Amino acid sequence: MNETADERPRTLQNILSINIAVCIVYFLGGKLGLELHGLETGAPLVWLPTGIAVAALFHFGNRALAGIVVGAIAVVGTQLPSSFSVSTVSGLVLQITAGPLQGLMAVYFLKRFTGTVKLLLSFKSLFVFVLCCSLISSILSAALGTSSIILQGIVPSSIALPVWFNWWIADALGVMVAAPLLLMLGSRWRRLISSPKLAAELIIICIAGTVLAALLFSDAVNIPPTLASAFTYFTFPVLIVASIRGGHLFAAIVTALVTLVTVLGTANGLGPFAIQGEHANAHLNIFLIVFAITGLSISTAIAERNANEVDLQRKQTELNRLYRTSVMGEVGSGIAHEINQPLSVISIHAQMLLKRYGARSGDDEERVWLEQINSNAMNASGIIDRVQKFSQKKEVELVQFEINDEIRSVVQIVSSRMSDNNLTADVRLSQAPLTVTGDRIEFQLLIVNLLQNAIDAYEDFDAANKSIEISSKLLGNDKLEICVRDYGKGVNEDIADQLFDSFRTTKDGGTGLGLSISRSVVERMGGQINLMSKDGEGGATVFCMQLPITKAIP
Repeated sequence: MNETADERPRTLQNILSINIAVCIVYFLGGKLGLELHGLETGAPLVWLPTGIAVAALFHFGNRALAGIVVGAIAVVGTQLPSSFSVSTVSGLVLQITAGPLQGLMAVYFLKRFTGTVKLLLSFKSLFVFVLCCSLISSILSAALGTSSIILQGIVPSSIALPVWFNWWIADALGVMVAAPLLLMLGSRWRRLISSPKLAAELIIICIAGTVLAALLFSDAVNIPPTLASAFTYFTFPVLIVASIRGGHLFAAIVTALVTLVTVLGTANGLGPFAIQGEHANAHLNIFLIVFAITGLSISTAIAERNANEVDLQRKQTELNRLYRTSVMGEVGSGIAHEINQPLSVISIHAQMLLKRYGARSGDDEERVWLEQINSNAMNASGIIDRVQKFSQKKEVELVQFEINDEIRSVVQIVSSRMSDNNLTADVRLSQAPLTVTGDRIEFQLLIVNLLQNAIDAYEDFDAANKSIEISSKLLGNDKLEICVRDYGKGVNEDIADQLFDSFRTTKDGGTGLGLSISRSVVERMGGQINLMSKDGEGGATVFCMQLPITKAIP
């Protein structure tokens, strides 16, 4: 779809705002990381810009890439050397490239192995996130970062391996800590605003986690060196409670706070890890990785359980619908049989009268009436026969037919009732004829039911617009859409969600079977039908169905 002249400035302004925000956050994360360096190698203990880049590309796509690059340039710009050489410039280029490259690799891995950019909704996505997006993608970015500081002469090449290892862990931690935090805050902050109780729980849990971590990673508590590392695991109950109570959002916030306090204390030579000597960074890294993965695992388990409950509820609803449909089938079969008999009698009598009037003159009008009676009776009998076959789950003959012709035919059938109710038909069909595969009579029954419902919607309702719109149009190359719109009294909110269930109706004396049968017909044709709008009082009630196209006739 082409953008209008008014839309283009808004789009450009939106992209500019996104990149400015990403650039600022990336720069602040980089400045913090530069201050929080290790005790052994001088490499950052946690490098948040990698997680910021991953989150930005997850959420905004490549639109945020410029902000990440400019942010990386800004971070590098704060630590420019006094003199430049070819190796120095090469090192700066590598350092600028590392963050954006890791973000792009992380998004690629998630799409490649999960087929989606939805984060942490299953253990599969958790596995891909931790292994591929965090650990594997950090290998290359850490190598680029290590090479950059070696080329700049900041560290000697003799310690390249330990520097790379610490940079790798720092990048991976940055993804595990920053990416979930930013993504969850960006998508779920409204939940906090709308629930004061939830916000209060979050504040209490955050205070508990921060205070506990601050006590452990400061000189406020004198912990024996032999027990120092063990005391750090007192933070895990807080993380578990946060994950259970608030899912990913609470877990991400607590993980970020504890990580920040832990790294700040260790970088300043405080806490249980600082006294470990040459193994300080290793102990810190193990703790932070286990802490982050624990929070991600528990919250993902809860998210997956909630998703399974929703899916189970959906399947239960579908099972109930199928049960009601089976009951409807038994009832419908009997009703169809009883109705078909008088319809046959009507048709026979009409044919007998046609023969009688055929011998008379001057009664063309009566003949037309009788022909219409006979035609409609036979058509109704055919519909009833299809309803009976449908109710009994009998196979029907599937054929290819042109939907616009069938719609016009049905509109003609119900036109007399529309005229009686002072309604007009606004038919807006696709210019190109469209072919679908299904049962022609079932499709006619479907359209008749939708139009009859639209007519009924105007009963005892004084609408400004007294028309019923029916339209068909292409949706891409493989689908079409048919919509029936009325401006009547609308659908009650309480029943709108169950409108397609059997025996659910908004009409006095209605059976509640029409829309249920309609949905089954559409599904048999490989499509779906939905109530797109249920507004009354001058609004519109719109039923739309999407069907696969057999072929589009040029």
